[in-house]
Amino acid sequence: MDETIRVTSAGGVELDYEVAGLGGRSFAFIIDWHIRIILALAWFLPLNFLVFNSFDSSVIAELIDDSKTMAMLFVFLVMLPTFVIYFLYHPILELMMSGRTPGKRMAGVRVISKDGGTAPAGAILARNVFRLIDSFPGGLYFLGIMAAMFNKKNLRLGDLAAGTVLIYEEKTDKRGIAQLIAGEQTSSLSTRQRELAIELSERWKQLQSVTRIELASRLLEQLGRETYPEEKRTRREKLLLAEVQQVISGDQGADSHG
Repeated sequence: MDETIRVTSAGGVELDYEVAGLGGRSFAFIIDWHIRIILALAWFLPLNFLVFNSFDSSVIAELIDDSKTMAMLFVFLVMLPTFVIYFLYHPILELMMSGRTPGKRMAGVRVISKDGGTAPAGAILARNVFRLIDSFPGGLYFLGIMAAMFNKKNLRLGDLAAGTVLIYEEKTDKRGIAQLIAGEQTSSLSTRQRELAIELSERWKQLQSVTRIELASRLLEQLGRETYPEEKRTRREKLLLAEVQQVISGDQGADSHG
């Protein structure tokens, strides 16, 4: 059974995060493993063919006529990029996608820091360095699986070392901010609602489009503010964010947006 952790965010709001278990981890890893294998082979195979076949009958073959030069060309042009694609796949994409990879996105999971925020670059790099230890022996991830099985938060060694947690993103979004908003029934701005607006604003870019529209609309409806249901998605998101930011600033005017 997946565990839930509660953290107090920078905005002072307590949020529940459902920690991804071995099932979610494994599903995401299998997808990512296949993707990085395909990407690595997509580089290795054609470049390997180019170095050892095409050069034989080309002008370059006449210029590169010693085995040492060919070996260096093979290492730097073929092998090194292949290793970079395979071994840096996770850290590069997790940094670019705020704790996600294509596999994690498909599995609905994301890496976050223990305080509930986006994991910083140092933490992302640390958890992926420890991936080499977690994958022992021979890439079977025996140590990582054993570590995850024997702690309640299902953390592998890399997460323990980096201070990160893998959570179910959609479940957290729905049960975290959404439940807190649902608990506020007053139409006047309360301290709690302002804190929720701050939390929503801080996490805006991390949330999926449908989720942030839903959460912002719930909060603004309770405050009697405009939710722009007729607007197209992209424009509606901008207008909703502007309304949420007005709530944070304490502006209770019903300003219209051009």
